[in-house]
Amino acid sequence: MDTRDLWENQINLLTTRCKVLCDTVENLEKRIAYFENVLLTLLVALKEGGIITDSSETDENTYTFDEQ
Repeated sequence: MDTRDLWENQINLLTTRCKVLCDTVENLEKRIAYFENVLLTLLVALKEGGIITDSSETDENTYTFDEQ
């Protein structure tokens, strides 16, 4: 094997590895988006169902959980 073949082989290996890593990151981004949507849906359902209620304090972004 000459030097050119060695370099081409290394470039091919790095290119393949980079593609695998990019695909993995893309899949993780899709999973994160899915879990964010599930969490948002759950929180909205709990809020609309009355499980999570507005706090009596002045801070509008604070919520309390009703004990049932």
